[in-house]
Amino acid sequence: MTEQEPTVERGGLVGVVIACVIIGAIAVGATMKIGPTPSTTPAKPVPAIATEDYGRRLIAQTAEYIGPDQADSAKRYTGARLSCGSCHLATGTETGTLTLMQVTEHYPRFSGRQGTQTDIEDRINECMQRSMNGKPL
Repeated sequence: MTEQEPTVERGGLVGVVIACVIIGAIAVGATMKIGPTPSTTPAKPVPAIATEDYGRRLIAQTAEYIGPDQADSAKRYTGARLSCGSCHLATGTETGTLTLMQVTEHYPRFSGRQGTQTDIEDRINECMQRSMNGKPL
């Protein structure tokens, strides 16, 4: 009887970082295109550039940044108070729970629902519309 050596997956954290940066960049771009609107309560701050930290916060606190809890109504993209972390547990780092690990290795790919090749940006917007009851970024 031989023992199996543990396998080490490489690049998993890199995939999560890249996914966080992509989601953050999409959100930053979407809020910059619309521009500021007057609000009585302060809006969640959006950094000038997308960072890993902002991407993680966006996944964990989606409703506060781009959802119904966002003070600036022009920056509300989701209709639900769910966060991306509602499905992508531990900000997408938990294997087997809609992980974002190694996401760059999965896209572009064929989408049976759309019947065409899709990239990660399309997939995020599809989730925004279908799962989050919102609009595309």
